[in-house]
Amino acid sequence: MLTVEQIKARKAALEEAEMYKIKKIWHRVHLRSENLNNLFGAIGIVCGTLSSQLSEHEDILLFTGLAAAISTALVAFFNLRSRSVTFINAWRILDEATTSFITDENTTLDKVGEAKNRAEDYIRDSLHKG
Repeated sequence: MLTVEQIKARKAALEEAEMYKIKKIWHRVHLRSENLNNLFGAIGIVCGTLSSQLSEHEDILLFTGLAAAISTALVAFFNLRSRSVTFINAWRILDEATTSFITDENTTLDKVGEAKNRAEDYIRDSLHKG
């Protein structure tokens, strides 16, 4: 069992290795991608619905139809949902390793570094695949 001082020292080692900073960045990318995906999707749905209901108003129909098409294209082009899932999965890999490092004296900082490398490989493979 680790003492409080050992846990603090392990957290400091993670901080020094910038593991918390990396986790924070990955989590932010996940949240931004997820939020943009939801925003563009909602705009597409609302504008698509409006354009189907406002067929007698050509100027509004043109605007809402165009907005629906653009927002749908943005969701498809940037593949935001996939990007969000990729980064939260990478965050989970590193989070599990950092938690294990803090709580298990048999886990070394090298194992955390290996987990970080695995997570980076996962991000690279996922983003280049899609």
